Amino acid sequence: MENVTDKAKEKQRLRSLAAAERDAMSEKEHLKKSDLIAGWIMTLPEWEDCKILYTYVSMGNEPYTPALIDAALKAGKRVCVPRIFGKEMRFIEIHSTDDLHPGTWGIMEPDDSGVYEDNPGLVIVPGVVFGEDFVRVGYGAGYYDRFFEGHTQGDGWFLAAVCYEFQMQPTLPAEEFDVYMDAVITEDRVLRR
Repeated sequence: MENVTDKAKEKQRLRSLAAAERDAMSEKEHLKKSDLIAGWIMTLPEWEDCKILYTYVSMGNEPYTPALIDAALKAGKRVCVPRIFGKEMRFIEIHSTDDLHPGTWGIMEPDDSGVYEDNPGLVIVPGVVFGEDFVRVGYGAGYYDRFFEGHTQGDGWFLAAVCYEFQMQPTLPAEEFDVYMDAVITEDRVLRR
């Protein structure tokens, strides 16, 4: 049986490999694949049905989200993005990408309105490596795992991870605190649990 230390080391190894490949992408390739991913997201019944879209704000070569934010706002959806408070992440509603400013680690965040959203919706989740078994390896800080612990599809939440096909693995080492995704979306496909 694989112990916790071995799982953490394997996650770090996979994280480093995938991040290096992602960072090496050209801007043209990054934007083309991001457009394909956004197209898949907008075919989801959960996209059609959601009143609230929760999404990260992309940086670097992560799948690009500002266009998705704009599409959601134009469709009359409420859009909430994360803001970091110490070890906690909270979602705050925005009305435009102009509401975002550099925050923790240079990630674009909304100002602290003091009003935090926690009603069910469609969540676009970032990460570095994803498994066809719906396990997600993020950046290692645990913000998403902590926030979404206890939020399940049966409660109206739908967690859709987005990544590039090269970030996919057949399976990943899971730890007890990992939150499983309901879907994983790449430029080539949508996997649903």
